[in-house]
Amino acid sequence: MAVSKALHIIGMFMPKLALAAALEFLAAGFVGATTGASSGVARSQES
Repeated sequence: MAVSKALHIIGMFMPKLALAAALEFLAAGFVGATTGASSGVARSQES
């Protein structure tokens, strides 16, 4: 949460290109976190 807030604040003071890069980074991080959580759930169900 703190990281996304920091990126959001930085994005407000930076050009739109930098904001787009930050949003892309957030999207990639979200997908990574979701994938990690999903595989974690699958592993716990396996055992």
